[in-house]
Amino acid sequence: MINNSYQPATSIAWISLPRTGTNYICELLHNHYKIISHYEIFHRHNFYARDNKKIISLINDEYSRSFLNYKDISLIKWIHDHPDKLFTILKKSSIKNYFSFKIFPGQLETDLIKKIIISDNSIKKILIKRNLLDVYISREIALESKKWGHVDTSKIQVKINFDEFLKWFNWVNEWYQLFENELINIGQNFSVISYEGLHWQKSDKDKFIYLINFLRTVGINLELQNVVNKIKFDTSYKKQDQRANIANKIIDSVEFKKKLHNAGLEYLLYV
Repeated sequence: MINNSYQPATSIAWISLPRTGTNYICELLHNHYKIISHYEIFHRHNFYARDNKKIISLINDEYSRSFLNYKDISLIKWIHDHPDKLFTILKKSSIKNYFSFKIFPGQLETDLIKKIIISDNSIKKILIKRNLLDVYISREIALESKKWGHVDTSKIQVKINFDEFLKWFNWVNEWYQLFENELINIGQNFSVISYEGLHWQKSDKDKFIYLINFLRTVGINLELQNVVNKIKFDTSYKKQDQRANIANKIIDSVEFKKKLHNAGLEYLLYV
């Protein structure tokens, strides 16, 4: 049974896709003293959490296990079978007011997403959205160049198969709609933050202020004025591609534009 009674927020779920700046958001957010910012805690091959040794030790003690490390296959299986137990440990292990994590498509079964994440209104659900054509191109550039981060890819162009892009585009929209539709059906709020809106801010400091102000508007109680000037920002996550014109990233962009136009998706060329 879904419990819709009010519960104070204890965590933040960043619902998104790879190539949408989630690592950068996690790094920025972790600068705040009230938040511990985890990464992909439901990754299919590794357990990407801060202080993962401490967390794994707590899991072993609490549930009489003997998991070795964040790559332990049996740990990964246990997490995917018992995400509710993982959340219990994450709450216990955190000495801060909130913990955050991110979740991508394919990392957790739909039934568990509904049961463990969507139905729990102590978890703030925030969808990170970026122009989906830009996301797809960024992924294709990374796959082709094998440069996934920390490298300028502004001179690389890729050829996009329109049919494959359209199939991916529809699949991604289903991912976001899973959360939007289910949360609307149970009368629970969710929020959307724009990748472009964040990166229109000039400096790490400006982006941090933008992010914290956004979280404050959705009910996460975070101090800002006395925090921001004490932080020495040290993120190594920078935009890899500085091109503003998406068409400049595509080989045979004229033909691709025609196909986008015929599908009613030409708006994706404009950020």
